[in-house]
Amino acid sequence: MKKFLVVLMALLFATGAFAQEAEKKAAEFKYGFFGIAYGVMGAQDDLEYDYTHIRVRPMFSLGNENVKGVVRLEIDQDYGFVNGAAAGDPPANNDAVGADLGTDNKVAEVKWAYMDVNNIFDVQNLSLSMGLKAYFFPLVMDNDAAMTQAAFDFGMGKAILSYIKINEEDYIENTAADKETTTDAQVYALDVPIKAGAITVRPGVMFLQAEDLYEVEVQGEAATEIQATNVAINVNGEMGALGFDLTAAYLTGSVLVTSIDEEIDIAAYGVDAEVTFKAAEGIKVGLFGTYTTGQDTSDDITAYNGVMDLLVGAPDGRLFLVEANGVAANGGHTMYDQTDAVLGQMNFGLMVEAVMGKATILAQYGYCSFAEDNAADEAFIGHEVDLGFSYAVAPSTTFFVELGYLTAGDDSINEEAAYEAAFGLKTNI
Repeated sequence: MKKFLVVLMALLFATGAFAQEAEKKAAEFKYGFFGIAYGVMGAQDDLEYDYTHIRVRPMFSLGNENVKGVVRLEIDQDYGFVNGAAAGDPPANNDAVGADLGTDNKVAEVKWAYMDVNNIFDVQNLSLSMGLKAYFFPLVMDNDAAMTQAAFDFGMGKAILSYIKINEEDYIENTAADKETTTDAQVYALDVPIKAGAITVRPGVMFLQAEDLYEVEVQGEAATEIQATNVAINVNGEMGALGFDLTAAYLTGSVLVTSIDEEIDIAAYGVDAEVTFKAAEGIKVGLFGTYTTGQDTSDDITAYNGVMDLLVGAPDGRLFLVEANGVAANGGHTMYDQTDAVLGQMNFGLMVEAVMGKATILAQYGYCSFAEDNAADEAFIGHEVDLGFSYAVAPSTTFFVELGYLTAGDDSINEEAAYEAAFGLKTNI
């Protein structure tokens, strides 16, 4: 009997230990969901438009100890047929971007799909990530890309080295007949966010390289090679009731135009800043501004947004219309977006935000202009006034209303005032 009890106790102990070990090594499953659905209407003089849009992004990750896999999908469509066909024509196939009756269009996309490995090569705090994921640096880049990232966490910050592939037309670099076949473009980036109390300082450098990029024209000629370096720094944080976010970036490099056997220098920069103050409980006021150099009359390339948005996709701003914020940032038609203008941008303004229980009210004003005059010696786009209202109807879910109004600017740029109104539901769980 004693032997039986000893064996039973041993079996129970072994089973419990095995169960704990299995539980410890069990894969951890997490999921999330972003969704937005809204209707939009707007007008500018005789131009009138309206549409409805739906966008959802389900995401899930599966991790086991130091390994994690992440997948994020995106499904978005306007309501109705919008496939470029003539008015009244039925869609040619079920690949139309608009949702037809039956809603069985092929619109699911892979937004993220990557693997993360921590403590790789048994080096503590060294991680490696490979796949499709997002890269964001204020004023510089906001886009998803095929990417490889190595990061080392040194306590108060991280050193992050990224290789971002922009274009790889063919895996064959050179044919057997000794002909170059590829149209390659890539980015090498290093940024080091360092946190000191409530303040984060993030210096970063990005080297952009593009070969045989024939679709880009410089001074009327096809550009075949671009090499540029972007140096930037972002500082943000809080000091009591004061909050701030400042980014400065400088772009230098050259473009080779082989048809005229000439190198054209790049010299451009941008600055973005926002300062907010908590005036009272739930009330925040702030000032903001963005300046990026535009193309001037010199022989150099001086259009900061023109280069960065072309190569990597520069971030949009704060204003609903001119800077493509609001619903425009989630699948909306950007009727008045000027953030990628070759003439650069010079926008500044003020904002007030009030949070009252479940309701949030936002009001902002912006003075909008190009940084450089156009051929008519004009640059003023207009004054923009935005109003936003949201109400929490469920956890992490709001009903929202947005209104943007843009006054007339210079005749050659924006002759008539414009408005856009939107309402909808948004959730992020």
